This record gives sequence, structure tokens and C-alpha cells, in this order.
Amino acid sequence: MIKSGNMNATPNPNQSFFSIAAWYSLVASLVAAALLGISWKIEIPDRNSYSLADVTEGAACLAAITSALASIVSLFGVRRHGWRVIVWKSLVGFVLSYFVFGELFNMGMRALAQVSRQ
Repeated sequence: MIKSGNMNATPNPNQSFFSIAAWYSLVASLVAAALLGISWKIEIPDRNSYSLADVTEGAACLAAITSALASIVSLFGVRRHGWRVIVWKSLVGFVLSYFVFGELFNMGMRALAQVSRQ
């Protein structure tokens, strides 16, 4: 019989809150970037009405906010768990969240400029 790795589906009880927060920061920022990309591809027939693009942009904003907060919280565990475990995930999550926030801000400013021209 061939054994191939650990196929146990139970979570690791030794994984700390800070490590989980760092992973969440990384994954949530990637989800926020994906949602932002989806909102770019959605055609908006009438910007004055509520659309699917608004929902995806709102979800991207929520994911980016929680990612940034989780990355900051995870940094409190660096002393206990070491920088190799936490910092790279936290840093990537925070930077990607920053770029998502920046693009959402630009989209909002363009929308305001378009409304003010009408």
C-alpha cells in the first residue's frame, strides 16, 4: 500500500491566531483583486441604477478592509512565531489591499467627475 502525504482534513490545532490572520490577509487580498477584476469586466448599462458591478466593488472593498486589518493584527505574532512565518504573507496581503483601495478610490473619483459633468 502506498502512502501519499497526510490526507487528514482536520485543521492543525498548533496553528496560532496570528498565522491564520496572516493567511487570511493574503487570501482576502487576492479575493479582493479578483472581485475588482470582475467588476471591470461587467458592462454597466446605466450607472445611475444599482448594478452587479456595485455589489462586486463593495465586496472587493470589504475584502480589502478585512485583509488590511488582518495583516496588521498578524504582525503582533512576529515575536512569538518568527518573521518567516508571518511577515511575507502579511506584507503581500497589505500591499495588494493598498492597490485595491487605490483603484477603488480612482473609480469613485472618475464616477464623481462623470456625475458632475452631467
